[in-house]
Amino acid sequence: MSIDTPEEKKIIENCEYKNQYYTIGMEVVAVDSEYTALTGVVTEISSKENEETGERDLIIFCDFEVPEGTEKYYEGLTFNSVVMAPEMLIEKLPELSLDERCDLTTSILHYTNDGDDLSPPQLNFIQNAANGNLNLYGEYMSIPRWNRNAVR
Repeated sequence: MSIDTPEEKKIIENCEYKNQYYTIGMEVVAVDSEYTALTGVVTEISSKENEETGERDLIIFCDFEVPEGTEKYYEGLTFNSVVMAPEMLIEKLPELSLDERCDLTTSILHYTNDGDDLSPPQLNFIQNAANGNLNLYGEYMSIPRWNRNAVR
């Protein structure tokens, strides 16, 4: 493993990567990693040239919060200046009211032929979302993203 020299590492204040905008101070939720469902804040964004592809890889540093009572699930992990790939983070969305959840799920059903294009597990998920029975990870990962994809 090599140590970056100032010439190799480029510090960035904000950027867009695969239709997702990242900025220092942005609140995020971790996905697809050992930090899944933890919320955090972007503290640094940098890029470094990938020696294999010649392209620049985006590197995001985050500080994560551990919900009280869940420390044992994350034993052995560090929570400050955690290096994350962009694919491991999504923007933390504001909490949704009951009316907002219902509007989103109704929109999803509308754009999926009244749910006919959804599988039974997806329909069950929509029902749970409308009723507010999802955990942080499910709510952040699925409902808003399904809605954005359905509208396209």
